[in-house]
Amino acid sequence: MTRNRQRPLLAAAAGMALVLAGPAGSVHADDHDRARAGVQSGDLLPLRAVLDRVERDFVGRVLDVELEEEDGAAVYEIEILASGGRKIELVYDARSGRLLKAKGRDLESAR
Repeated sequence: MTRNRQRPLLAAAAGMALVLAGPAGSVHADDHDRARAGVQSGDLLPLRAVLDRVERDFVGRVLDVELEEEDGAAVYEIEILASGGRKIELVYDARSGRLLKAKGRDLESAR
C-alpha cells in the first residue's frame, strides 16, 4: 500500500482509538465500554486488526466506525469514502474479522 493511501486510514484509526480510549463525545459511552471489555476478554478483535483488513482490501478514507449488534452478533460497521466521493459501507464480524457485507455504488472499483 502506498504511503499516501495509508495516511487517511491511519488518521481515522488513530481518531477512533482516541474515541475508544478517551471520554465519549459523539460516541455512546456504552459502545466504548463494550468495545474495551470485549477486546480485553478476547471476545472481540481490536479495531486496528479490522482496519488492517480494510486497508488491505479497499481503497479509500475511513469516515466512521461503529461497534454494533446485528442479529445477536457484534459487528464493526465501517464507512469509507472511495474515489469520486462514493461512500462504501462495510460490516465486519467483530469476533473473527470476516467481512460480512459490503455495499456501495461501484463497489468493485474500491477493491
